[in-house]
Amino acid sequence: MVSVTDALKQAATAQSCLVRRCKEAGCSVSLKGLPNPHVVMSLERPGAPIDQSKPHCDYLIAYSDQSTQDGLVALELKSTISISKVVDQLQGGASAAEPWLSGVPNIKFVPVVAGKAHRHEHSNLVKRSVKFRGKKWLVQHIRCGDTLMQALP
Repeated sequence: MVSVTDALKQAATAQSCLVRRCKEAGCSVSLKGLPNPHVVMSLERPGAPIDQSKPHCDYLIAYSDQSTQDGLVALELKSTISISKVVDQLQGGASAAEPWLSGVPNIKFVPVVAGKAHRHEHSNLVKRSVKFRGKKWLVQHIRCGDTLMQALP
């Protein structure tokens, strides 16, 4: 059985898309406290194994934790959030990852948006969902500069 982190590494067509931090569009998220091992794939870098002309999120983050099931995070970083666009981007990342992870059972999926949202936008955003492996997963929202762990259940 392949782990989620190994599967994501194998999907990377170039080492340049495997990164150590998440920073885009004037927004960053800390990976402090994220279970090890973890792998971060930038879908914005050359060599990312996706069709760049289709909507996609900025990062896919896979982690393994022996106390819980393997996890995959689709992460979009925005200075200002447009709900419909960001949900499409998260869905694009989830859809791209599904075939790469076909050999990995029981993945906990978490779609995350980091960025500034007004109260009304925040409440509408967290009601939206992204489909992964036939199941709908609610979008999590954190602010730029927060730790990714704040979005993980």
